[in-house]
Amino acid sequence: MQRYLLTTDTIAPADFEAYVAHQRQTFASPPDSCIAAWLPKFGTPNQMTLVQDITDLPDLPAVLPLPPGARLLARAREAVDVIRPFPVALGDRKLCELRTYRITPALRDEFLALKTAILPLRESYSPSYGVFTPVTGDTSLVMHLWGYASLDDRDAVRARLKGDAAWSEYISLILPMIVEMQSSLIMPILAG
Repeated sequence: MQRYLLTTDTIAPADFEAYVAHQRQTFASPPDSCIAAWLPKFGTPNQMTLVQDITDLPDLPAVLPLPPGARLLARAREAVDVIRPFPVALGDRKLCELRTYRITPALRDEFLALKTAILPLRESYSPSYGVFTPVTGDTSLVMHLWGYASLDDRDAVRARLKGDAAWSEYISLILPMIVEMQSSLIMPILAG
């Protein structure tokens, strides 16, 4: 199974602009394992998440260096199994929604089966950029990344989905399985 490492850095707000500029420069020639990075559109504005493919690596890769003087407030690293891989390129999708579902543990596999079965229908509305589950820690989580051209595109897709009978049936099946759901809107700064 393919495996990714998600590293989320939280930087002191006063240092964040220099941190992002430094990372953008690093991404001009990223390490081979780096496949994506994103910044939050809303929420915690001083975070960046890096996605690395660690499937064939014997050890976890070193973290990207901080620019001189940047104060790291927190760093979270989480290995995830890839149910659906990240795409090679995002195309015109400049906004992504990261959905994190906490599923009733005994129902996670059933939830994943329903999710993967509905993906072709859902992807006819907007592209999926990956489905992931944690390797360690809270394995009842399922993460899903969707791509949109803009907030207006996201709103339009969601409105069209409400009129789709198959999608409504899927929602009625999964809602009882979901304990908690979080949604983050993020902007890719590295993909492909």
